[in-house]
Formats: sequence, structure tokens, C-alpha cells
Amino acid sequence: MSDSPYSAGLARFFIAVADGARAQKSFDALHSLLSPGAAVLEIGSGLGLLAQRLAAAGHPVWALEPDSDMRTVLLAQWQLLPPEAQARLTPLPWVAAADTPDLPEPVHLACAFSLLHLLAPAARHGVQTWAWRQLRPGGRLVLELPVRSPQRQAGDWQLYTERPIGASRLRMETRLQGSDAEGWCTHWRFEQRLGEQLIDQGERSWHWQAFAPEAAPWADLPGCQLEAEASDESGAPFEPGVSTRRFVRLRKG
Repeated sequence: MSDSPYSAGLARFFIAVADGARAQKSFDALHSLLSPGAAVLEIGSGLGLLAQRLAAAGHPVWALEPDSDMRTVLLAQWQLLPPEAQARLTPLPWVAAADTPDLPEPVHLACAFSLLHLLAPAARHGVQTWAWRQLRPGGRLVLELPVRSPQRQAGDWQLYTERPIGASRLRMETRLQGSDAEGWCTHWRFEQRLGEQLIDQGERSWHWQAFAPEAAPWADLPGCQLEAEASDESGAPFEPGVSTRRFVRLRKG
């Protein structure tokens, strides 16, 4: 079994097209909830764009990323941080599950973005159970859930971005297939060319299910209170039947 199940060895492309603006919005939203020096757990840190920002802002960060290819990029980015930020950011190769060892100390906030919809129900439950266990009383868990919406439509390949890499050019295309009833499949395709010559390429697909807008997969977490919900990282109002994403903030009573 591959130890790079998410990236399938394509993290080199992911970092080349990474959306720093989205990571900054997530940072702004989370940082506003934290007191100075408050500890954070990020499950599924990926390339580490959010974790780096939090560590640079003075927060100890536990960054879980079991995909070895993604973690290699995360560690390369970690190497570029100032020494004091490096000391605050701890990448871990763990898969979050009910039987995963606990962190040395509880955290003030835990988050999981672009993750839960890719997991089977049992694995999703394990992530939430473990994350909840790592929180201090009064701590918060922030989750992102893609939800069913008529605004999400299947379509053919379309250009996502194209950018130069030195003398070459990298092109990324995306395609969405499926439906809320049948489930969705997201496709990413990358081509790097030097002039007309194809020098590198890769393709990846993910199958996933959107959540019902009213779904509460966290309902059995003890002492759980729904504190806030939004439709994006910036806090725009969540509109059931319209919004395609739901961000929830849960507080541990």
C-alpha cells in the first residue's frame, strides 16, 4: 500500500500551484480565536501552508500529515522558517484515529480542512474522536464539510491555472463528475512543458460524498456545542441549499 495515498506522488505539482490566499484566510480566521501562544492541532496539514503561518505567529503547532510525499514538502517549507518558528512547528506522520497516541499536552484549537469528505464514516469518526480528546476544556474544533448544493455542477476539463516555472510552463486542469445522489469524483491533471516538449505530467482523482446541509457528524462528541458556522474561511453566512461548503466551529464544554 502506498504511503502517499492522497498525493499519489504529485506533491511537487501541488506546491507549485498552492493557494496561499486560501491558507491566509484560514490563518486569519483561526488566529482571531487564539490567545498569544495558544497551541493548535492541524489534522491533514498537507503542504503545511496554514501550519507555517500559525507557527510564525507564535503558536505551537502539531501538524499531522501521514502522506510521506506531502510531508516531504512540509519539511522543506519548515526548513525555510526562522529558528524560533521551527521550534514551534512539529510535523507528525500519524493517522488520526481513536487509538492514535495522545499529544504530550492538550491544545486550545484543532482543525481539519479538505479532509473529512474523503474518509469512510468509521475513519471520519476516528478523526473527530481523537481530535476532541486532544482539546482542553473550552477548546474549539473547526471542521470543513462540502455539502449538497445545486450550485455544484459536473463539467468537463477546464483550466485551473497555468504558470511559468523558470523557462518551462506548468498547466493544471480540473474536472468534476458525478452528482449529490451518486457521489462525486474530482480530477486534477498536470502537464509541464518546455516549449512544446512534455517534460513532466501527472493525474489524480478523488471519489467523495457531499454531506447533507443539516448533517452533524460530530453529534456524539461529549460536551459538544455548535458555536458558529460559515460558508467559507472568511466567515460568510452559511445558506443551506445554496452554499457548497460548511465550516463549523465546535466548543468543548
